[in-house]
Amino acid sequence: MAREEQAAANPAAESKSELRLRLAAFRDGLSEEERLSRSKQAVAHMMDLTVYRQARSLLVYVSFRSEVQTGGLLQAALADGKVVLTPKVQRRPKGLLACRIRRFPEDLQPGAYGILEPAEDTSEVWPPQEIDLVIVPGLAFDRQGSRLGYGGGYYDRFLAGPASGAVAAGLAFAEQVVDTLPVDPLDRNLDLVVTDQGVLRVSDRSRRTSDRSRQE
Repeated sequence: MAREEQAAANPAAESKSELRLRLAAFRDGLSEEERLSRSKQAVAHMMDLTVYRQARSLLVYVSFRSEVQTGGLLQAALADGKVVLTPKVQRRPKGLLACRIRRFPEDLQPGAYGILEPAEDTSEVWPPQEIDLVIVPGLAFDRQGSRLGYGGGYYDRFLAGPASGAVAAGLAFAEQVVDTLPVDPLDRNLDLVVTDQGVLRVSDRSRRTSDRSRQE
């Protein structure tokens, strides 16, 4: 069996760098029309979840290049009256800040790595422990909730810290979900993965709302 066929049958046999290259190439190969259409489907599945509908506050990544596009999700969440947060990279100490925005895209400007972030003069940092739902990007996800990111470890640290009480959801195209990923001990598993083809639930937390939402 050729190396490429072995990898497709068993993604865990690929190194993280090989997986990143292969799945980035897949995403980049989608036409803009297909990317937008499939992104809308994935976002629709996300918004149909009880955990989304009852979340009072949510952190949503701002899509970059060929990622599942989140602009429509950010606009809809703002229109729904939710507390909408987007990530801001903090270099020292290394980490993410969850900053509230009230307008999309007007409250954003290019930041670290060229990704849109909350502008300095409008940033309102939100307490991570008060976030109900965190929606993260990634290059690959597996059926146990493992995630392959871009190598910076920002989201793993964020989700393992004060935001550990939030439901963590990946947003991806269906082809980005594989059977098994190589994982590190410090990786934080997600509670669910949402794609254009549906929802993969991998923890009981994905079926409930936050304590704060249930009490209201």
